[in-house]
Amino acid sequence: MNGTDIKLDIKFDDLKLRDIVKACSQGANKHIRFGWLDKKRYPNSSRHKNLYVATVAYFQEYGTRQDGKIHIAPRPYLRLTKNKVKKSYNNEIREYFKSICSGNVDITILNKITVEIKKDYDGSVISQKYKSLAEQTIKLKGHGFQMDETGLLLTSFKARVYKQSFENIKL
Repeated sequence: MNGTDIKLDIKFDDLKLRDIVKACSQGANKHIRFGWLDKKRYPNSSRHKNLYVATVAYFQEYGTRQDGKIHIAPRPYLRLTKNKVKKSYNNEIREYFKSICSGNVDITILNKITVEIKKDYDGSVISQKYKSLAEQTIKLKGHGFQMDETGLLLTSFKARVYKQSFENIKL
């Protein structure tokens, strides 16, 4: 180089990169759960004495058998909701990850998704697309609407954003 020194002075501002790394760490500790999350039980006056609402939801979702015969027909409204969630929120999830990549964690996006998941579940139940209730059950309840005996099953369904990593989930 003809005896001439060339000196390069490169300065790198890593503040934005630090923000992105921090946002990735925070974002990885957030997730959505939905279902019967509050460990509510049916009241003692109910036919379902001391049963968790989630247990009754399970019976409804998968059905039950008694003496080898179907006692409760499966009414998989939760699976219907789960399938809708898998297909419906790609744009929102993409926006959430874009917010992380820009160095921010926009939790409002996840909160909006939880509101929509609750609406999705309610809508799937309103559809009443599965086998009708038995006549005996309709007489006992006074109506033929599935998933609604005391109202607890429907009102106890929740969708929430949790601020913890999957490794720390206590079941």
